[in-house]
Amino acid sequence: MTNTHSRIARGGIEAYDVAAGRDPVAFFPLPEAAASDGHAVAPTLDRAVHTGPDHVVCVDRDGKVLWRTGFGHAEFSADGRVVWLYQPGDGDRWVVLDAASGVERAGVDLTSEGVAGVHFVHPDGRHVLLSVGEGQDGVQVYLGSFDGTAILHTAYPWHDRVVLGFSPGGGEFLSVAHDQTDLEIHRFPTGDVITRATVEDLGYDNEMCFDWTGAFLDADRVVVAVIGDDWSRHAVIDAHTARWLAELPTTGDIVTPGDGTWWTTDPPTRCR
Repeated sequence: MTNTHSRIARGGIEAYDVAAGRDPVAFFPLPEAAASDGHAVAPTLDRAVHTGPDHVVCVDRDGKVLWRTGFGHAEFSADGRVVWLYQPGDGDRWVVLDAASGVERAGVDLTSEGVAGVHFVHPDGRHVLLSVGEGQDGVQVYLGSFDGTAILHTAYPWHDRVVLGFSPGGGEFLSVAHDQTDLEIHRFPTGDVITRATVEDLGYDNEMCFDWTGAFLDADRVVVAVIGDDWSRHAVIDAHTARWLAELPTTGDIVTPGDGTWWTTDPPTRCR
C-alpha cells in the first residue's frame, strides 16, 4: 500500500503523507507548463517524475531537472533507488532506470501493443505488476522484478483484466474486467481467482457497471466504484466473499493507505 498521495497543483507536484494530515509534506515545481500524463513521487520525498506528451522528467524539490528521457509511464521502486518505466510504441518496452541519473539499468521487449501502462509496486519491495492498456484489444498484465542486472518478467494468460491494486499484505490483488462487468480478487502471484462479483451480485441495477477504479480499504475490505449515467457510488465489499457491506459517503476520487481510512483527493482530506 502507499504511504503518500500526490497530485498536480500550483504548477508542480504536491505530496501528502497519508498519516500526517491535510498539508503537503513536499512540493516539486515543474519546469514547464505541459499537459500531464502521469507523475510519481519517490518514497524518500527527494525527487519526483512527471510524464508529459513526449518526455519523462525527474526533478528535485527545488524544481531542478535531474534527468530527462523519452515518453513513458513511470513509477518509483519501493526503496526509491530505481524507476520502472513502461514505453509504448512500435514495440513496447519495459525498462528500469537509475533514479539518481536516469541511466537505463535493464530493459525487456514486451509482446503487448499498448497505449498506456500503470505500475503497482508490491509490498515486498521486489515485485511489480504492470497493467498495459491496449485500447479495444484489452489489457495485458505483466509480473516483473529487477535482480540488479536484469528484469525477470512473465505475462498473465488473460487479456481482459484491469489491475487496481494489492492488498496491504500483498497476498491478493484486485481487478475489474475490461468490459466493466465484474470484479475479481486474485491470489498473488498465481493470479488464481479467490472471489468474484458482478454489479447485480452487489444489489445494483444491471444498467450500472464497475469503473476502473478501486483498492483494498484494509485486509478484509475492498472499495470499488460503481457508475451509471450521471451516477456513481463507492461500494465497500468483503474481500473474502465479495459480499456488499456499505457505501462510502463520497463520489470523488479516493486514495486508500490500507489501514481502513481513505483520502478524498480534492481537497485532500482523511476519512474513516
